[in-house]
Amino acid sequence: WCCKGKTKRRMITTIETPLDLTQYKYVRPGDLVINKMKPGKVHGVSDFEGIVSPAYFVYEFTSK
Repeated sequence: WCCKGKTKRRMITTIETPLDLTQYKYVRPGDLVINKMKPGKVHGVSDFEGIVSPAYFVYEFTSK
């Protein structure tokens, strides 16, 4: 178990890849990633490139 604040979280040691990735979103370093189910609690700026499940919003910062 790993602790973050007061919430215990189980460490994930294996990753199961779903059969259908069409709804998944591409994430780049610097993108803002927000969990749709917990918009005020689970969010952050990504340090990694990869994909996230459809349960997340992904925003890319741009300059005007």
